[in-house]
Amino acid sequence: MGPAENCAVVFNGLVEDYLCLRWIARCGYSTIYLIVPLRAYCDAVLKRVEELRLQTFVVDLDNYVVAKNCLRYLYERYGIGVIAVSASCLTSVLERVCRELGIVLRVLSTPCYIPWSRVATRTMV
Repeated sequence: MGPAENCAVVFNGLVEDYLCLRWIARCGYSTIYLIVPLRAYCDAVLKRVEELRLQTFVVDLDNYVVAKNCLRYLYERYGIGVIAVSASCLTSVLERVCRELGIVLRVLSTPCYIPWSRVATRTMV
């Protein structure tokens, strides 16, 4: 497996994260993973993660040492060479770690407000 064949999306459970997923899905990566920042880890986010049915990793993206070790492991073990993140969720730690490890960081800017109805993952009955 090549180092950049797979992609991960930083997932906080926000509308912007679904748009990142939709954009990344069109790019043709072999596998897409989710990275849930430790600070966003809660029941609501976990419920959304379960609905997506993608392999998920919880990483402390606010702690430089932890983030670097975890992302290095994901790079080496899972071939994650690209990480997509919405501009509203980008942190300086994530930016620095990706730069140091040679992981491509795709920062996707999105409009400030997008109604949930436009990003619905399934139809409500």
